[in-house]
Amino acid sequence: MATNIKSSIQAWIQDKIGIGENRDRLQLLSKRLDSLAVLQQMTLPVHLPLSEQLQDDALRLVGLTRDDVCLAIHRSDPMFRYPLQHHGGQLEVTLAEYVAAGHGAANVVASMASGAERLLDFGCGYGRVSRFLRQALPDVAIHGLDPKASAMAFQQDTLGLMPHSDGLTYDLLFAGSVFTHLRPLDFKAALKDVVALLSPGGKALITLHPFIGKGYQVFDSTEESALPELEDNLNESDYVSAYCSRDFLDAALMDSCPTASVEVLDGKLFGGSQVYIAIKL
Repeated sequence: MATNIKSSIQAWIQDKIGIGENRDRLQLLSKRLDSLAVLQQMTLPVHLPLSEQLQDDALRLVGLTRDDVCLAIHRSDPMFRYPLQHHGGQLEVTLAEYVAAGHGAANVVASMASGAERLLDFGCGYGRVSRFLRQALPDVAIHGLDPKASAMAFQQDTLGLMPHSDGLTYDLLFAGSVFTHLRPLDFKAALKDVVALLSPGGKALITLHPFIGKGYQVFDSTEESALPELEDNLNESDYVSAYCSRDFLDAALMDSCPTASVEVLDGKLFGGSQVYIAIKL
């Protein structure tokens, strides 16, 4: 009798926590939601239909207007779509955060731009920061580089960003939320690319998750993996959530450019969670 009761209780618990039949139903539900999200994505306009009032309210928070900045948001911009999902569809909150993050980063970049003539937004995505860079630095040539074809097309056609061309070097480079998504070998390779893209005496501003005590840690969960329906979705094997130690960064930079200096910009955060790292050749 006791054994039967124990078995019944165990089966009930397993069902509730997603084991057995309930697990299968949850997996089916997840696949169904993913398929519905893909169909919804196919019907969305390229620019999300955000009202002028919504845009005005968000820009007003940072002292700007639609005459200053184009606030068109691409339907596949994960920097907007993931927070929108996190906030349960609250457009006002999501757009305000998007604007604050982009505007704040542009101001930090601008503070390092003295004497710069050409700037590269390395991993520019769909323009969360670069649209504000063009506003903050009107006399600087702003270029962009990103692996997503749809992002680069949107940047050029809608935001007027110039693409990177082979052979160009830059006085200043910004890589926001790029190194936070790379595996260790990719991190080191990207750091070498950044150094190679800088002009003599150039500066780079990258963002990282707060340093961990030792080594390098990688987690699979990202905004890309949470939104598989988006076009040009990055491969989960390459795009991860990454955390490194200060020792790892210093060693990687030593390998890329032994004479470079590194400074952690205290008191400033990108997107509320990432630290700014200034690298000077």
